[in-house]
Amino acid sequence: SARFIYSLASPKNSMQGDMKTKALDVFIYLGIGISLVASVTNLLQVVFAAINRKFPDILNYSYYDTTQSDARFAIASLVVMFPIYMALSWYASRDIQKFHYKQDIPVRKILIYCTLFVGVLTLIGTLVSLIYTYLGGELSVRFGLKAAAVFVVALAVFAYYYYSLRRNFAEKSVVPAVIAIVATLIVGAAVVWSISIIGSPKEMRAKKIDNTRLSDIAGVQQQIYNRFQMTEKLPATLIELENAI
Repeated sequence: SARFIYSLASPKNSMQGDMKTKALDVFIYLGIGISLVASVTNLLQVVFAAINRKFPDILNYSYYDTTQSDARFAIASLVVMFPIYMALSWYASRDIQKFHYKQDIPVRKILIYCTLFVGVLTLIGTLVSLIYTYLGGELSVRFGLKAAAVFVVALAVFAYYYYSLRRNFAEKSVVPAVIAIVATLIVGAAVVWSISIIGSPKEMRAKKIDNTRLSDIAGVQQQIYNRFQMTEKLPATLIELENAI
């Protein structure tokens, strides 16, 4: 009787377990996809900011952010999102090694195929952009380095997920661990290199203080000009400007 009761309860329990597993897989692979896109985007933005700083273009000085706010945000996002991607990818890999059937679940295949598709589009877009820039006579070392960075990152992502699609999880391999170590070193090197070029937090604070001083000086200059327009004479001291206000 006990076996009969267990046989009746077992399908229901297994069905509930499968439903929980499928729901968890959706969130895991959705998190992998989001963190991957965020990591790749911010990595390229960090590299682009470092290249712009290393090879400045005199034609792009109409507005120059001395504090590099976009680069700092990209670095902060990369430092947070890349470990999340690595952790979720490690969890998914361990889960597949434990349950081999999860290698063929639709969510995983959709993520891999979408990643490969985006990688191909990125490579095509990079080549089109290179040809377009070359025909326009605007090709430079800076743009060449940016295009090379996009090409290398897209090719690396494409190669990894192509390997992941053909990988046999029943056999142990050191390739994923090596890829994880290499990717971590590359991201870490990119962050350190960018910070060394853009500036340390201490240097950023000093630049902000300088910007504040320049803004205050510009404000005083404007007040002096307004005072002169009204009275046709220059103030002897700054106290006169305060009294005028």
